[in-house]
Amino acid sequence: AVARVWPEAEVHIYGSELTGLCLPSSDLDMTVLGVQDKSTRPLHTLAGELRQSGLVSYLQVIDQAKVPIIKLVHERGMVAVDMS
Repeated sequence: AVARVWPEAEVHIYGSELTGLCLPSSDLDMTVLGVQDKSTRPLHTLAGELRQSGLVSYLQVIDQAKVPIIKLVHERGMVAVDMS
């Protein structure tokens, strides 16, 4: 979904998955780099694309946090993801 919206952007994993300290119940922390707009608008753009894709069973944009994120659950793997 990210590549469809911003072909030049990169998605990186960080947190416990990257360090190898994750548990089976851990969420996946991801960040999107290379998007020039620093407002919360890109979060809503990406959320719309994810909703249309049918790849998520749950999605919430938290745009008032210190670090705004999209919380989602991937439909097929039922993996919880926090994306900034």
